[in-house]
Amino acid sequence: MSKNGKDMFAVHLPQIGQMQEGTCATCGQHTDFVFIGTQQYPSRVAEKLKVALIVQQWRCTQCHTTLSVSNAEQVA
Repeated sequence: MSKNGKDMFAVHLPQIGQMQEGTCATCGQHTDFVFIGTQQYPSRVAEKLKVALIVQQWRCTQCHTTLSVSNAEQVA
């Protein structure tokens, strides 16, 4: 399906290096998270693991823990 020639269900990902503020579940600090990329799974693997096809990877700037977030978990 498309709207104006674009996929209506396209995933809009942040740019590498984009920052987002939040509280890290690991270190408990209110900090910035840096978008470091995505993990993409083949549909058969995602279905078996019960994860999203595309999972965003964010790194805590305090403790450097990597946080994996699916699009369904994103808060606008």
